Amino acid sequence: MSFLLGRDYRNDTEFLTVPAKEVFSKYFSHNDYLLRLTNYVRQNTWYNEIKETFPLTDLLPFAIEESAVRSKTLPEVLTGKPHPILELHLTYPGEGRAELYEKTFECPCYFDQPKNLMKLDISRLDDKILMADEEMFKICEQQCKELILTREASSRVADKVQRILLNMPGQFPTMDEIASILHIGTRTLRRQLASEDMSYQQIVDSTRKSLALQYLDESRLSAKEISYMLGYTHVSNFRKAFKNWTGQNITEYKRSSCH
Repeated sequence: MSFLLGRDYRNDTEFLTVPAKEVFSKYFSHNDYLLRLTNYVRQNTWYNEIKETFPLTDLLPFAIEESAVRSKTLPEVLTGKPHPILELHLTYPGEGRAELYEKTFECPCYFDQPKNLMKLDISRLDDKILMADEEMFKICEQQCKELILTREASSRVADKVQRILLNMPGQFPTMDEIASILHIGTRTLRRQLASEDMSYQQIVDSTRKSLALQYLDESRLSAKEISYMLGYTHVSNFRKAFKNWTGQNITEYKRSSCH
């Protein structure tokens, strides 16, 4: 999809087209969300994969439904053209939902799938946004740039690293990969973290601990499932780490948190 920026005075029209994905990639960090959406094109087909930022358990269907409705209706409002979902793939069961989903989204819906995925019409990527205004776009973009500069200037490097980790559930990249995301060298990242009396491993451990406590307090996930979500190869490694973090084993923690 592209932004159509300009003025439309009947026969007098000025257009400036900017890819929506370019704007989104710059300013997505202003948006806090429960789901992380990844768009990609394969074999001339547009896919939108939906991943949880953290386990939503029984709330997942509600979040997916909201995301799918927004993905369908918002572009229709902005472009004045239909924006159909061609197929909807869902990881949860379809019992009690299948008929309503197909009626609501007007497409085949497949349940108990390995991924939450929307298949979209690739021709819609070229649609323009109606009644957009170039000057207003410039003002809003400048505000976004200033917000990012302010946020980055006031944020410690350790905080930036932790935000990246929190937005990549189940994945804990290497320090080299984190440095690449931050567009700096690994030595520079290590030096900057050291200046804050931090190391990359300390941030990883702190993030894992925070997520582990959240999962145990707010979900019904098993220790094995949580260990997988935290990127551990074996649940025994997670149990050992949890004991080091809290001084309790997982069973003791659950028992004490219930009182």
